[in-house]
Amino acid sequence: MSNYPYDNRAVDHKFIVDVFELAFGNGAIDKEYSYADVLTQLREFSDKALVTDGHGLTQEEVDTLLANKTGGMFHEYK
Repeated sequence: MSNYPYDNRAVDHKFIVDVFELAFGNGAIDKEYSYADVLTQLREFSDKALVTDGHGLTQEEVDTLLANKTGGMFHEYK
């Protein structure tokens, strides 16, 4: 049994379409955004939410938490 939650291509495609739309709005899947563009946009949204939603974190603290060198929670994928 796989840890991968889906084995249906239709479900996978729907998930990807939904994630693209979260990042860039309706019809984003049909535009020329890459997966990296989508991840960058979602990370930006997340970073801004951490700073502005009353968590009390400064942008510098958010950057430190997310930095690779500090074992941050996001890593660049190549």
